[in-house]
Amino acid sequence: MFGLGILGQLAVRYSHLSGARPVVGVDVASLRLKAVPERAGIAVVDASRDDVVEAVLDLTSGRMADVVLEVTGDPALIAGEFRALKPCDGRFVVLSSPRGPTMFDFHDLCNAPSHTIIGAHRNSHPSVETPANPWTEARNGELFVKLLFAGEVDLEPLVTHRLPFSDACSAYEMLVADRTSALGVVLNWD
Repeated sequence: MFGLGILGQLAVRYSHLSGARPVVGVDVASLRLKAVPERAGIAVVDASRDDVVEAVLDLTSGRMADVVLEVTGDPALIAGEFRALKPCDGRFVVLSSPRGPTMFDFHDLCNAPSHTIIGAHRNSHPSVETPANPWTEARNGELFVKLLFAGEVDLEPLVTHRLPFSDACSAYEMLVADRTSALGVVLNWD
């Protein structure tokens, strides 16, 4: 899991909840690394100081990742993230919205190792359930709400700032200046 902003944090939790082991979260921001829940089967790697490939190799007992989720949105990082995938038949899922070109050698990073690249945006879900894919946008939303009410997903640790609505402009300025300085920002309207 490359990128531990809000979407990456949720992806770590859902992957773990779904039975993935180990779930490895990678980022450079200490706030984001610290927000990952401390649970058996979840590990974090600080890419600013650790070799991510070596860490994944160690955490997977040499197998490497079956699935890599791209959640940074940085097109310059994408080609390097493939190095964390297992040597053959891995899946690379793009959850982010990378803007700009990515230098990518399809032969070495996709064809030769037979990796699958999956785009996972909102419009990639079917509008109606099918036997091959029952996971519509509505069904995903329903599951999200059920998990929240069951207490299986706790969003409270992801809220790093609570501000009055009158501070909305300064909150946006803070995020534009350094998007790693916050995770969830809640604006209070009372």
